[in-house]
Amino acid sequence: MKKTNYPRIYRPIRWLGVQRCNAVVSVVLLVIMVLCSGLSAIAQNTYYVNASNSSPGDGLSWGGAFADLQQALAVASSGDQIWVSKGVYKPTADPANREATFLLKNGVEVYGGFVGTESTLDGRNWETNVTVLSGDIDGDDTGTDGIITDPVNQIKGGNSYTVVTASGVSSTAVLDGFVITGGSADDAAAGNTAAEKTGGGIYNSTGSPTLRNLDIRGNQSDGHGAGIYISGGITKLTGSKIRNNRGISATAAYGGGIYITGGKLAVVNTEIANNTASHGGGFQDWGLSESTLTNVLVYGNTAVGSAGCGGVRGRQDCKLTLTNVTIVGNRAAGAGPGLQSPATHNLTVHNSIVWGNLDLDGVVVANSNSGTVNVGSHNLIQTTATGVGNITGIPSGLTVDDIFVASSDGNYALLAGNLAIDAGSNERLWEGIQLAEGHSNPMPGNLADAAWGTDLAGGARILTNTVDLGAYEHIPSAVPALRVFWNGDAVPSTGLELSYGDQGTLTVTTTGDAVPTMVSDPLLSLSSATGPAEATALTIGTGQLTVTSAETNDFEEAILVLDVRIVPKELIVTADAVSKAHGENDPPLTFTVEGLVNNDQPADILTGTLTRQVGEDKGTYPIEQGTLAIVEGNENYTLRYVEENFTINGLSQEITFDAPELIELRTGVLALTVSSSSGLPVTLVVDDASVASLSGTNLNLHTIGTVFVTATQEGNGMYEPAEPVRATIRIIDDLVRVHPAVSPDGNGINDFLRIEGIEKFPDNQVTIFDRTGKVLDRIFGYDNHQNIFTGEKLRHGTYFYRVSVTVNGERRNYQGFFELKRKN
Repeated sequence: MKKTNYPRIYRPIRWLGVQRCNAVVSVVLLVIMVLCSGLSAIAQNTYYVNASNSSPGDGLSWGGAFADLQQALAVASSGDQIWVSKGVYKPTADPANREATFLLKNGVEVYGGFVGTESTLDGRNWETNVTVLSGDIDGDDTGTDGIITDPVNQIKGGNSYTVVTASGVSSTAVLDGFVITGGSADDAAAGNTAAEKTGGGIYNSTGSPTLRNLDIRGNQSDGHGAGIYISGGITKLTGSKIRNNRGISATAAYGGGIYITGGKLAVVNTEIANNTASHGGGFQDWGLSESTLTNVLVYGNTAVGSAGCGGVRGRQDCKLTLTNVTIVGNRAAGAGPGLQSPATHNLTVHNSIVWGNLDLDGVVVANSNSGTVNVGSHNLIQTTATGVGNITGIPSGLTVDDIFVASSDGNYALLAGNLAIDAGSNERLWEGIQLAEGHSNPMPGNLADAAWGTDLAGGARILTNTVDLGAYEHIPSAVPALRVFWNGDAVPSTGLELSYGDQGTLTVTTTGDAVPTMVSDPLLSLSSATGPAEATALTIGTGQLTVTSAETNDFEEAILVLDVRIVPKELIVTADAVSKAHGENDPPLTFTVEGLVNNDQPADILTGTLTRQVGEDKGTYPIEQGTLAIVEGNENYTLRYVEENFTINGLSQEITFDAPELIELRTGVLALTVSSSSGLPVTLVVDDASVASLSGTNLNLHTIGTVFVTATQEGNGMYEPAEPVRATIRIIDDLVRVHPAVSPDGNGINDFLRIEGIEKFPDNQVTIFDRTGKVLDRIFGYDNHQNIFTGEKLRHGTYFYRVSVTVNGERRNYQGFFELKRKN
């Protein structure tokens, strides 16, 4: 288990000599006596916090742990510790309270990284037991496990302005072992306080907190210090990562990772990476402050503002000291994308590398440094300026690939044999360590002394007689390290697992000077023994890939043996959907094959045929795998069958339905004529049985009105359902109705004999009689318009009519009388 390791540079120097040892013992005894005398007056407690505790108690044990960190902070007092179990903790449960924050307290040490069972502080592992302080108070961010890595796309809604506040505290306020994420100081409205627009991760005004083992990532601010904002005080930041923080404003957001104005700041053994701001993408020292960076890696940061500097940027009257700092791969517009400082800024740079920084288009800028290095020595700074203290012998055309192991993968350890190894100054390193500690102790003569601290990787800071440049110490080895890559991805120590037929490129890297060779069992073919080699998985099984680097004058022989396992390739066989009409013969059952490799053909790999579910009625029948299988003895494939359907389509049919549009109520019963082309019986349904009802195909007429009669045929195993046919039948009293009076006096009222409904029967005949039966007029095609009876020459009196029409093929007569009236 990883234990809590505090940076060695903060440990006391071990003085040599008997007299000094005795003096130290005396001092220690005196301190112990003083502390013991005060134990009765100071009650030191450890409070426990576990977000998953469903039954929180008084917080004095893991079993009774608080579920909310704010509860522990509220009750803790000077001398107390707070142990926080892995999980996600938020400053408030109120999504509207964006001012909510975790307030550090004097004398209270807050530690994360616990499982929730530990009894000692050394038992925790803050890297494994991730303990998150999150500003996502409204619970709508889209990070992973509560951690934001892309503030632009993952922070939603209104988060806490600041996750942690350290304002006004002393160095006895300790925060150690947490991920701080999701702070969003995005409210830049006029009149708002700095806390609402700066310091999304940590906000510190005149505080002097001790910050250790923190991962401050995925925070944002509209103004300065998206990761950390510092104004005054004395801040110590050790063993941490400041990454993926974002300054929102493209013109006025300074210090995407860290921003300081006034006060003092010591940053030790820390990584500042992939932060974004308008200026000072990684680090911004604004003015009237003293900052020291020791064993720090600054890479991948971006400044989008004009002359913004992506890496480390100084400003105004500040004192900035860089010792064993690596600044690489940062981006900004114009000169100085790595390091930027005006002449008025007191910039001291020792034992540092500033190389391979880029413009916003990704082009390496010749002047990674822009400005003035007031004091510098033992540096490797990419610049055309003089006076930066560069080492001698820097070759023309030097690139980051000549300096670092794998800069493209973010591995900035020093490459074997390059000019940065053993090129530093131990004296300058010691000065940087003392400046970071605020001490002035003499330099130890023993290079193995713990006071020298560690490099950024946690190894010894000086391995030979002289410190290397940059944040990492090169680890020399007589045995070269070999790494194997499949299609650009590193092959793990567990070996290479492929599927039959997989093809890819095998490459090998080495820290030695010999060209490695590769040999594989026959299950894997190689186009070349030295690589890059095109490789193909030829057959299933297990074997080995052996990589050898031959012995040279400078390196021993190295052999790397990786297990290779080839597993069967999945063959996907999908039945083709087919159909036929009812009564036809079945078409062939075919299929499609996916996944064949190595020029294998279906006929060589598959045997057998598909079948379908038995049945001849119309409908859908599954096509089953049947006897289709992989050929016996072929173990290179597994078969996955995907079912489809066999469809039998029914025969079509039509309904013939004849019904009159009009029928007289006096008809009583109307016989309907209906049939289907299939000969299957047709079902009739009437919509309003109160107007007319059905008895089989007879429509019984009950009253005047309109009914809809629908004929359907649902089909059977041979026929599809027929399209329904609906007839509209209107039941009336009489088909025609003669008005009882005629008054041919020219006033437009009853000027002619009106016969309602006569227009439906154009082949009609209307005959007019007098009382004696004499025919007075006979009109064919009476239409109430042109062909009409006006009675103009007849006298006042009673007359008789007969209207003859054809209804449903039958001649029908309507007889009656009417009155002819004249005014004169």
